[in-house]
Amino acid sequence: MAIIKQKLADIIKHWISLDKSLADNDARLIANVLYGQLGTLGYDVPNMTAMELLKVISSTNLYSPTTISRNRRKVQEQYPEYRGNKYNERHGLAEKVRTTIKNIKI
Repeated sequence: MAIIKQKLADIIKHWISLDKSLADNDARLIANVLYGQLGTLGYDVPNMTAMELLKVISSTNLYSPTTISRNRRKVQEQYPEYRGNKYNERHGLAEKVRTTIKNIKI
């Protein structure tokens, strides 16, 4: 199982390296990862109907969206260069809140 997780982490790093906006958009990251995985399995995704795609997704052992999202968070935790703008904004705001709380005099 660890091999699969490492492979998925490498896939996530690859996609974020190609398009930095994917670091902030799980839906697009998931779509790209699944598109790549289906292509690797030999499916012609651009020419599939929606019904064919849904059948393949339901019957193939693909990465789940939850697993991709969880691995993206882990990659961003371990490798700061893969963090997106939202991560930096959120953590900057958290630092401001910490400072404000420390400065409150009771």
